Amino acid sequence: MALENKAENEQAMTIENITPQHLESQLTATPDNVELLAEELAVEATHHVDAVGWKFLIEPYTFGSLAAMSFGLFCAAWGFAPPASVLIWITADIGSKSQTNAALFSVMQTIGTTLGYMFVGRLSEIYGRRWVMIVFTLFGLVGSIVAGTSHDLNTFIGANILMGLATGAQCCYAFLAGELMPNKHKMLGMAIVVLFCLPGTAMGAFFARSLVEYASWRWIYYIYIIAQTISLALYIVCYFPKEAAQAFNKREQTKKLDFIGMFLLVAGLVLFILGIMTGGSPYPWKSAKVLGMVVSGGVCLIALCVWEVYQGENAFFAIHLFKDVRGFGMNCICSAVGGISYVALSIIWPTQVAYMYSTGGSSWQAIGAMSCTIGFGLWGGMVFLGALWGPIGHPKWTLIISNIWMTAFIGALAHCNPDNKTFAIVCSFLAALPIGFIEQQTGAIAQLVVGDKEIGTSFGTMGCVRVGTGAIGTGIVLAILTGEHFKYIYERPETDIFKAKIPVELEAHIVPAALNAGLPASSIADLFAAIFASSETAMAAVPGINAEIIKAVGKAQLDGYAAAYRYIYYATIPFGVLATASAVALRPVAHLLTSHVPKMVENPQAYHGNRDLEKTMD
Repeated sequence: MALENKAENEQAMTIENITPQHLESQLTATPDNVELLAEELAVEATHHVDAVGWKFLIEPYTFGSLAAMSFGLFCAAWGFAPPASVLIWITADIGSKSQTNAALFSVMQTIGTTLGYMFVGRLSEIYGRRWVMIVFTLFGLVGSIVAGTSHDLNTFIGANILMGLATGAQCCYAFLAGELMPNKHKMLGMAIVVLFCLPGTAMGAFFARSLVEYASWRWIYYIYIIAQTISLALYIVCYFPKEAAQAFNKREQTKKLDFIGMFLLVAGLVLFILGIMTGGSPYPWKSAKVLGMVVSGGVCLIALCVWEVYQGENAFFAIHLFKDVRGFGMNCICSAVGGISYVALSIIWPTQVAYMYSTGGSSWQAIGAMSCTIGFGLWGGMVFLGALWGPIGHPKWTLIISNIWMTAFIGALAHCNPDNKTFAIVCSFLAALPIGFIEQQTGAIAQLVVGDKEIGTSFGTMGCVRVGTGAIGTGIVLAILTGEHFKYIYERPETDIFKAKIPVELEAHIVPAALNAGLPASSIADLFAAIFASSETAMAAVPGINAEIIKAVGKAQLDGYAAAYRYIYYATIPFGVLATASAVALRPVAHLLTSHVPKMVENPQAYHGNRDLEKTMD
């Protein structure tokens, strides 16, 4: 730290200056010396943790704050994967009279989450962590109430914007918990928060299907409401972080907000993500709607970068962080690639299980359990590997090995076929395990490579890039998987977008298998129509069909799916190589794994006493 050098040019400030009992000491801090104030607060927090040891984790307000983050993170996971997995039942219940495409569910969630990361990370540096988290948690509560009681798809989709904003905020647990821990144990704090989120993180889809079968899909949102209410109450009662933002005059800081940067960021992300995630389905990639949104969104984002270069520290999107190429820049690339890999697995794996491993009379429980291997891997990587990060003590090498591990097992998934189910289960779990670990490593490093005053900004910027890149990954994955038309199908229901664009590999496998088994060439179109309909009656009505042909077609169909999904996993390998190269280029950060603690949670009386500091920061 350059604390002594700053003290020569700025007014002296001590810990006593920021406590209620010493307000008479004539504090004259300004936003310009907030870094010095943040350092002084860190000195106090570090001294406190050194004095009490690990007992600080069970102090009522610290424990309650971590519990608030844990319930919030549960909601972040529970609010997306479970409803996404049963969206077909939700649409059947409330979407019959709506023109809204159900695919917009994930689009709205992604947009909200991306913006939530950025807004919470940046605004919490100005207005304080406490109230920003309370407001965004309230967004999630309101959104879940609207979604859970909605009777039309338009209202349901709209509610997910609010829930997405809350998800972005709740995923900021990594820095909210990390800044309460010593630098060398940041990931232990994250692991503590994630530990109790197993039902939402790993088993959400399974539980959601159970609710649909035995109760109602609305119970997904009732459970969300209960957990979010607990999180909100704990934030209100327990979360009083002692931070430099308490000393800001909020009105003056609001006047200095980069509103143009905020507008360009929101407009750019909304348009770009909408274009990427609606390309292919429901709109063709070449359509004016998709191209218009992608191009205009890209222009806004380019304009944002140019604008922010001239805004200095007032920039809303912290473009200056990317000047640290070997620190923040390389770490951001690793995080973004992890986002793409997560999307590839979390979206593709459940569909692969459904298409390739649901034959032979498998129950929905068995299929649902198999689909959970990705979630268990992510959770295990965060909890068990994350807790070892500090004791291992070689963050750069740990990140390199994690990326190699991820790339190797995602590549191994390309060899999955209908006959090696056990291999597929093991590889999917082992591929997801390092992804959760990488997510937390990059989250911790994002906090280490900046000063304490920019922890939220750094993490929020990285999270925004991660989720935004993940949206691009979604577009790539779905374009590869569903981007080809069957040349044999000329007439199809316009609403059946997914089946109209399933991979050409199915055609390459099914056509020769059917012809070799004796099906007349003139019946190929009828055969595919029956496959699309998933109807045994339609299959039996195909001219020239018999049991032997049906068996051959069924085997070819599974082989075609295996070949199609293989492209997805091959496509992710270059991204894994890029992430590994970025980890190699990352500058050494092991020396930053110290006992330094950026913040501490104080009691409400002390927190409210510090409000008097606002009048000194005009």
